Amino acid sequence: MGKRIIKYTTIIIGVTLLFSLDFLRDYFFKNIQFQAYYISHIDSNNISTVENYTDSLLEPLLSGLSITDLFYLKWIGSALFIILFAVTGAGLNFFVYKNKKVFIYLFSLYGFLTLVSVLIYGVIFLTDNYEQQNKLYLTSMQIAHFLQSSLPSLLFLVSFKLYQDSANGNTVEQ
Repeated sequence: MGKRIIKYTTIIIGVTLLFSLDFLRDYFFKNIQFQAYYISHIDSNNISTVENYTDSLLEPLLSGLSITDLFYLKWIGSALFIILFAVTGAGLNFFVYKNKKVFIYLFSLYGFLTLVSVLIYGVIFLTDNYEQQNKLYLTSMQIAHFLQSSLPSLLFLVSFKLYQDSANGNTVEQ
């Protein structure tokens, strides 16, 4: 009984952590966008024509950055959040299943989809067609957004149980 309580408590804490990372990621990127929008509306007199909606916690950190700096910060943030979600998801799934295969499968998924996203993004530079570039960018971005969310970890939490049951010959009773 005690092991079961620890297991379910850990699952609740892990899922809560994943959802918190979702909100943290959204907060981070939205504030970068707010700051970029604000900076892009600064006129020749060094006065912005729009209100700065960047949160007061991040505004001092972002205020000295240029649009280019914010662009690179988004790339760094994307890479860090992909790693953070992969490690958190792998840790949660490993704790629940105590099986190293979950690490292999989860990190393989993250590695493969990250590579696909980067390759699709790279194809943008091989075409001059703006409409095609936009479609490729949006596809690459959606894959990256998926990896920067709790979804892969939650899918593994459910599907790895189904995998284990099928590998052990257990079937779902109807």
